[in-house]
Amino acid sequence: MDLQEDHELVRRIRSTDRVTAESAFDALYRKYRDRVFGIAVRILNDRGLAADATQATFLAVFRKLRQFDFRSAFSSWLFRVTVNQSLDLRRRRANVARVSLDDPAIAATATIRDFRRSEPGDPGEEADRAELTRLIRRALASLRPRHTAVLVLRYMEGFSYDEIAEILDVPVGTVRSRLSRAHVALQEILGHSLDEYL
Repeated sequence: MDLQEDHELVRRIRSTDRVTAESAFDALYRKYRDRVFGIAVRILNDRGLAADATQATFLAVFRKLRQFDFRSAFSSWLFRVTVNQSLDLRRRRANVARVSLDDPAIAATATIRDFRRSEPGDPGEEADRAELTRLIRRALASLRPRHTAVLVLRYMEGFSYDEIAEILDVPVGTVRSRLSRAHVALQEILGHSLDEYL
């Protein structure tokens, strides 16, 4: 349903009728803006930069929409643009001071669901989980951009290997390889195995 609905909106955006095109683009924007922002903030660890990446993503989508060939889901294409825009912005801002990764606004949006062991409730476990989340966010910020991207897509956004391959426009084997290397890099930064947290 979403696939057909998105493809129909893309066709309407390509319409020569300006009102139809603007209405369809607005519908796509409203549908995906929060997800695009979520991916961007997790890659960038900065809400301001994520807002910039979100804006750049939708501007790029608007400009390049004629290149969309309907062979894949629109969302995969959109998320590929999101990752690329976020990584480009991250590279450009690599030496610029960022908002603290401990910022509560970032903590609220940058959790790592799959690294949690227990259910909420026990204050000690919640404190441990919060500390682990802070450590992992810091580690993610220091990884190579493509490793951060694959970890964000897999563990924070919950995409399958096939979906990540489609989003990144790489073979599934490359996704598995990048994810494996990202795990090793993350373990080196954290100083111990992630298995105890999974």
